[in-house]
Amino acid sequence: MIGILLASHGRFAEGMLDSSHLFFGEDIPALETLCLMPEDSPDEYAEKLEKKVLKLNDGDGVIVLCDLLFGTPCNMCASLMSDDVKVLCGANMSLLLELLGKRNAQAEDGKYPSVKEIDIKELVKTGSDGVCDLEEKIGE
Repeated sequence: MIGILLASHGRFAEGMLDSSHLFFGEDIPALETLCLMPEDSPDEYAEKLEKKVLKLNDGDGVIVLCDLLFGTPCNMCASLMSDDVKVLCGANMSLLLELLGKRNAQAEDGKYPSVKEIDIKELVKTGSDGVCDLEEKIGE
């Protein structure tokens, strides 16, 4: 199963994890957070990040959702990117829920998809489509 790591400044990632329980229940496998706190140095954070990614990768890969493009969590992920580790920035609930749904969809053979089988562009579109002006949407 694809591992998912929510990486953020402060406790934003923990809030997303908490909210995801409303949709997917209390026990969501292979979903963890890593929050950058004021007392963490970039080097300490990078070390924790690498350990989390290794722990979450059972062979199907890992997708890291970062809160902010070019923030420290994002920057520390750059060296981990590979065919098996994808990093998406601008994390929001639309993106997380879509990823959880796609990740949990078993094929006919009972296998879960790997990172290589997930359409990253489609995930990014779902996340970006979730950002809108409600007044404009209601008027459509």
